[in-house]
Amino acid sequence: DDQAAALVRRVGVGKTLLEVGCGTGLILERGAEFAKRAEGVDLSPGMVEHARRRGLEARVADATSLPYADAVFDVAFSFKVLAHVSQFDEALAEMLRVVRPGGHIVFDIYNRHSLRYAMKRLFGPKHTSQRFAEDAILTRFLTPTEMTHRLPANTRFVARSGTRIATPHAALLKAKGRRSETPGAHEAL
Repeated sequence: DDQAAALVRRVGVGKTLLEVGCGTGLILERGAEFAKRAEGVDLSPGMVEHARRRGLEARVADATSLPYADAVFDVAFSFKVLAHVSQFDEALAEMLRVVRPGGHIVFDIYNRHSLRYAMKRLFGPKHTSQRFAEDAILTRFLTPTEMTHRLPANTRFVARSGTRIATPHAALLKAKGRRSETPGAHEAL
């Protein structure tokens, strides 16, 4: 979340921000610290309620139909969300629609040239609980080149930033001798 907020900070200091898929508001809260105004939308009423309890402006809305007039934000951003939206191109177009000319859209993709994608291809979807498997949710993997070609009309690619995250397999977290209070489930490389 800190890395995502740092990317938004590059273009969002003193600006108006919209987070698409704000969840409980962890990134939106960080953005509100440096923005002129920050708002968020999420499909889940429960997530929006959590964000509101943090004192954030948030409302229930779909990424493909944002409840805002054209060109009202300086920056629209989305992390860990668009890869799961079935109407991906429409969501990007909506983000662009609500951003003023000269503004920015900031988002992430899941890279098809990643170890995560290779592991999914080799070993298939994994169970994340006794009743739920990864393939229950759409997850889109694109290459950076594919993403560049999918940008909405009237946009200009400005920058790309790469972050690699190494997460131990769940089985390793249950290994004998591992102390449960040991930190490090995620490590930036």
